[in-house]
Amino acid sequence: MTMSDRFTIDTNILIYSVDVDSPAKQKRALELMDRALTGDCVLMLQSLAEFHHAVTRKGLMSRADATSVLDAWMGVFPTAGYGDETLKRAFKSSIKRQGAIWDLLLIETARDAGCRWILSEDVHDGADFGGVIVRNPLSGKVLPADLVQALRID
Repeated sequence: MTMSDRFTIDTNILIYSVDVDSPAKQKRALELMDRALTGDCVLMLQSLAEFHHAVTRKGLMSRADATSVLDAWMGVFPTAGYGDETLKRAFKSSIKRQGAIWDLLLIETARDAGCRWILSEDVHDGADFGGVIVRNPLSGKVLPADLVQALRID
């Protein structure tokens, strides 16, 4: 594993993969999830928990269906969580940066998991957090070619 090819997918992209009310974003998110199967993708436990909470709260899925989706994803993707030191780094980062603690915690957990990239619609495309770069895979008509190449997801 090198830090240049591992990536994670943020909660918002996971949600779009099941959101039939946003068909264009759902199509792109499903394409991304399919491509992630051949890339070096690790899912964060935080994102999976947030997915379950959001899709059940918004009525996009029942708890049983959301749990089935999570079981399937956890069966094909490695997962990573955070510990005490990661949480402490996220809190320290929140002193220096403006941003939600949950976003900073995701960034620090992704760093610990060896991720170079976070795929998210929620943070400015190209934002660099000390070597962990956020990219928006939903912008444009197709996945950006440089993103596909960098993540080796073709």
